[in-house]
Amino acid sequence: MEFDGEEGIDAGGLIKEWFILLSKWIFNEDNVLFMKSEAGSTYYPNPKSTVQNDYLKLFTFVGKIFGKALWDQ
Repeated sequence: MEFDGEEGIDAGGLIKEWFILLSKWIFNEDNVLFMKSEAGSTYYPNPKSTVQNDYLKLFTFVGKIFGKALWDQ
């Protein structure tokens, strides 16, 4: 496995870090995909996500990533 230009043996650490970094990107409000709830403990799809050219593909990708993360648990 190669991560950020470094080769490594994945014993769960590299994949975990990849999921963490990807999750931070997905929920970054600058990407306009998700918004925090008023309570701040959950997220929901941002109605303005259509400003992203491929927003439907991005949501499909996010769904697959979440499914993979749940399956691998």
